[in-house]
Amino acid sequence: MSLDAKEKGAFGEDVVLSEINSVISSLEFNCKVIQNARFPFESVYGERGYITAETDIAVFTPYLIFLFEVKNEKYMEFDYKEPLWCLMNGELVSNPIEQNHTHKEVFCSELRIPRENVITVEVLLENGCVPNMNSPYPNDYVFSLDDIKNKLVYLLATTSDSMIDVNYTFQQFVDLLQKTSISEEEHINCLKRTEKIETRIRNVIGYINLHRTDVVPCTSCGVGKLYFKDKNYLSTYDSKRESKHYFLGCSSYGKDNINCRAGLIYVDAYKDSSLFKEIKPDSIENRNNWGKEKVIKTILDEIETLTSANRELNEQLKMLTNENRKLRGDLEESKRKNDSQVTQIMQLTKEKKQLDISKEKLEHFKRVFGKIYIFKE
Repeated sequence: MSLDAKEKGAFGEDVVLSEINSVISSLEFNCKVIQNARFPFESVYGERGYITAETDIAVFTPYLIFLFEVKNEKYMEFDYKEPLWCLMNGELVSNPIEQNHTHKEVFCSELRIPRENVITVEVLLENGCVPNMNSPYPNDYVFSLDDIKNKLVYLLATTSDSMIDVNYTFQQFVDLLQKTSISEEEHINCLKRTEKIETRIRNVIGYINLHRTDVVPCTSCGVGKLYFKDKNYLSTYDSKRESKHYFLGCSSYGKDNINCRAGLIYVDAYKDSSLFKEIKPDSIENRNNWGKEKVIKTILDEIETLTSANRELNEQLKMLTNENRKLRGDLEESKRKNDSQVTQIMQLTKEKKQLDISKEKLEHFKRVFGKIYIFKE
């Protein structure tokens, strides 16, 4: 029986969750796991000032927190740095690495957790193997199903000198989820709306100038923030078909105690979008005063470093073995040539001796024949 997209996704998450539970049951420290955690975060894309994120699986250990994004679909082609990936049916979908990076940023921002304490893992179950490329983000891993079976333990077993209060941090996250209580339907609707706005931006100006974690302060009133709103308009005066238009509007516009004169900023192929291109967003990095994220060395990193070094040593050994074999061959060839030359020298020496003997005989005959010739005279 074939599964629909939702059922297939849930099945994939259960496969990964089973592997995770198997690993943490063998660890010597306490871990907490939560699945399908949905929570809101402030964003310019939110009609009411926020959109939502969903973490497929989150694992809390005493040393690190791991956020898993599971994809149970096969990609035709993908590039770790491209915002869109192509499925086998030709459909363009969001890059799961970018998705999970956004989840990490808002997770760390909401819980006030250093980014170095959070590891992101994207699991691509349908692709037999994943490209051997570095992720564009630090502390991020892209796994295939085989990787989950063979490498996951080396991630989750990683320890460090600094520790996390597992129970406290986990409860913080649970409290956030219970406080906001985002339904699956609300999250899906929010995600679809955001993707439609991103598609509109890409079609109008050719690139995405606003990240999902960005907010845009209103420069008119200095109090409110600009959020995406939408409205349906008739396509033509003669048609009853409506089309949706997206624009940025200030959250404080129209409030009695705030004199906001901000106009609507459209992102529309049929309207002037020059103002939209000049938008100056406030990034989540800036709002949290984040600097460069420190790279955490996991046990998996150490093993792969050693494996790589061993591979290089094996390659060098193979090269030296080939060189040695060639030198031995050259030596054998030189020895063969030397033996041949020795044989030639011995043969020439023998022939020279024979020649010397012949010369002596010839001289003897000359002397004998000379005496005979003189006697006859």
